[in-house]
Amino acid sequence: FCLSLRKLDLSHNCIKHSKSVAVLRHLSSLTQLNLSNNELTELDGVFQIQSLNVLDVSKNRVSTVSTRI
Repeated sequence: FCLSLRKLDLSHNCIKHSKSVAVLRHLSSLTQLNLSNNELTELDGVFQIQSLNVLDVSKNRVSTVSTRI
């Protein structure tokens, strides 16, 4: 991993499960993540990335957001 990575754009990648991006929690410098235009239906794995300040999950299939944010 590139531990100094701050911004990551994973938009338009047909990502279906947020748990597949949970591995990014090891990127302690990651503050901006773009997951727009994918096929996500839930965000639980995304919330494991504690360093995020900006998260774009627009144009996905998410219908509810956990209260554990």
